[in-house]
Amino acid sequence: MSLTQSVHIGFWTNWSKGQILGSTLTLSRLDANLLIAFLAFWVTIVTSHIWKLTCFILHGIFSSASEPHDGFYHQRQLLLRNSSGPGPSVWTLLQIIWAWRKLTWKPYSKGVPLLATAIFLAISFAAVSGLSSRVVTGNEVLISNSSCGLILQPQTERNQKETYGVYIPYLVNNTIESAIYAQKCYTANSASPADCGVYVQHAIAPHNINFDSSCPFAPRICQSQDSNLVIDSGLLSSDEHFGVNTPPDQQVQLRQVTSCAPLVTEGYNSSAWEPEGRQLTRYHYGTSLSSSSSTSNDEDDYTFQFPNVRSREFLKIGYTYGIQDYNLVPFSAHFLNGSIYGPYSFIPITDLQRNNSDIVLVGLSSSNLKFLEKTNDPWYRATRDLGSAFQADEAGQALGCSSLYDTFVEMSDMLAAHEAELQRFQWIYAAAISAGFDLKTMLQTLGTQALTARNTLTSNTQGPLADNQWQLDVLYWYSIQMALIQKAFINTALGPSDPRLVKLGYHQPPTSTVEEDMCRNQKMISTAFVSFSVLGLAVIAFSGVLIVALSMAILPLANLALSLLKKDASHLREWSAGSPYQLHRLANEEIGAGTWSRADEDIPVTNEYEALALLELSDPSHTRLKPPPQKYCTYSEHGREYMSAQTGGE
Repeated sequence: MSLTQSVHIGFWTNWSKGQILGSTLTLSRLDANLLIAFLAFWVTIVTSHIWKLTCFILHGIFSSASEPHDGFYHQRQLLLRNSSGPGPSVWTLLQIIWAWRKLTWKPYSKGVPLLATAIFLAISFAAVSGLSSRVVTGNEVLISNSSCGLILQPQTERNQKETYGVYIPYLVNNTIESAIYAQKCYTANSASPADCGVYVQHAIAPHNINFDSSCPFAPRICQSQDSNLVIDSGLLSSDEHFGVNTPPDQQVQLRQVTSCAPLVTEGYNSSAWEPEGRQLTRYHYGTSLSSSSSTSNDEDDYTFQFPNVRSREFLKIGYTYGIQDYNLVPFSAHFLNGSIYGPYSFIPITDLQRNNSDIVLVGLSSSNLKFLEKTNDPWYRATRDLGSAFQADEAGQALGCSSLYDTFVEMSDMLAAHEAELQRFQWIYAAAISAGFDLKTMLQTLGTQALTARNTLTSNTQGPLADNQWQLDVLYWYSIQMALIQKAFINTALGPSDPRLVKLGYHQPPTSTVEEDMCRNQKMISTAFVSFSVLGLAVIAFSGVLIVALSMAILPLANLALSLLKKDASHLREWSAGSPYQLHRLANEEIGAGTWSRADEDIPVTNEYEALALLELSDPSHTRLKPPPQKYCTYSEHGREYMSAQTGGE
């Protein structure tokens, strides 16, 4: 199912904004455009009725129908009675003021206040019409996909063909995509949020970064005691940061604190020789449980080893051996209550152990590379001057990291007594870890692609590096980890795109109503859809109906109120008489044209087929009304009635 087919269309609650303000309506882009257009049209109607109410009030304020007034007064009253909107009224009022500027007393003082009111309302109505689109809350939508489920490696044993043919490519693809996303959207010169994927937050910045931290391990194993790195994510909300749409009391907060330091190699290394005669340097930071980093069959107790490169061979690298790269080997161990638990790839020495933390050791070798400039970074150090280039000081360097996920444990203990809350927490936790976001897995997947130094690496030549290049790497790793978690929640809600993951048992669908509810409450960003505030729509609709109804009923309501209060209602009669239809009646009655009825209603009428006044056009500069010159009668022809003038003598 495509991404656009996995979006919930209709009403839902965005809990990040509260139950009332978060009431949301999601529509497709086409339907949303139609709704926005209708809202603009509706607001235009409502503002026209606001203007009518304003004119009614001002007409009553200015009215003194029982007293004689000049033409300026009557034209101003007629303008208020028959104005269609503040915009046209501004121009008409300017014409009235200009026409009477020398013929009435203080025309400006009598016209400018009304002019200012009309201008103010014209601008306000224009702004309100534009602001009708503010009910659009953005492109946050709710995922709705029947394939929702966790993508996890089953507990049962799987053959390597399935694992490396289906599951591992899935993890690798997610990690590569997250690394690209982190490089594009987490950097200082990142792309705009619109270009940064589908996550509710395009980047999750650390709450605190300390570039001058103390050693996170035993002091003697760190190269520095005051220039190490600590990245604290702060409390990350499952809703605000990862888009899990739950009420505040059901949200889970996650926290990751990662501390890293370049490690001392002296005293933790030794020399060895391969049977072929190549010299190696071995590093002893714990017992490795994998031979993946070993290049010999020795069973000596070491963590990893790298071959040494002699200076005369070094200058031939790239010409003799082709393109070269870094060599990166990660190891991990998980400590809880002083003991290793879960999967681990090495047993750290005591100096590297830290309780209730994930310990990650990263070995790096750059001995096959030439450095254009002297590099003082403690992890990339290359200060051996060979004339045309610099060489790494030794075969390898080590970086140690400690990651603390204390929120997970605390939340689990706190929720243990509540089954629904515990299931909700376990689902969120499982979705997060399904990404393989732990540092060792991520580095093992990306390999040297996780090194920002490679951005300036060509063939076997490394460009200039910052003195804190290792810190830039770790910050990049943090960004990838956050992007992986963001992606994991979306992937869980959407379900697997590869049907083999379902067939082979890597897909774990929800098994309870709580988990099904979690599947239906994952938010993402999609520009193919638009979400509206239901509260905003309701306010526009109901307030508009109220204003329109009041505008249409204002005259009878005012008449009723004045009648009950026994107040003078002459200004209301002036309002009624000022309509174009009543003025038309008054003009005809004054010259005896027509027999009129319904004079107190909106539309006055004459007797059937009665002729009314004609225009006197003898003076084009001063037209007037004149009585009809003769009587009219009707006749029928072919079933239709016509009006015709009578001839003399009939």
